[in-house]
Amino acid sequence: MLSCHTVSTKNPTALNKYPTIGNLIDAVKQLNGVGGVGNSVLSEQWSSRVASALFEHEQMIEVASMPEFEVTDYPLLSSNKLTSSFKAVAGYMKSRKFRNVNRDVFVVSQGSYDMHSQDTLAENFQALNEALQGFIQEIKYQGLWESTVIVQGSDFGRSMNTNSNSGTDHGW
Repeated sequence: MLSCHTVSTKNPTALNKYPTIGNLIDAVKQLNGVGGVGNSVLSEQWSSRVASALFEHEQMIEVASMPEFEVTDYPLLSSNKLTSSFKAVAGYMKSRKFRNVNRDVFVVSQGSYDMHSQDTLAENFQALNEALQGFIQEIKYQGLWESTVIVQGSDFGRSMNTNSNSGTDHGW
């Protein structure tokens, strides 16, 4: 089983906190779990993904409340949002057997690379390095390093030379 998660630094919150018509989540599950002969492939896929996302969200809330999956001795080399996100990933990876998955995909986003007027590239890379060092240390401690892949990407490139505003421009 493969599951994909976008990471937040906060614990997941319950959906439909202020219901207007009973329990909307149960109604959505029921509606999206019903298939019919006349349904299209797209509608069946949609229903399947909605039901799966709701199930995974409820599971995330359950995992976040279980002390055995808390990462208590996480090496905090710095306290930035990125470090908190990687700590959340490490905690969720720790619950993989409970969740019955053998592969996870996590998305951690840093942002702040669109530097039109101030070049903070060195600070961003420093924060990334520190966050990755702590994460790698924890994953090795959990015995998951040999089966973990880290992929880094960017949505667009920046020039290496600064512009007249001490920032960088879009790559050519």
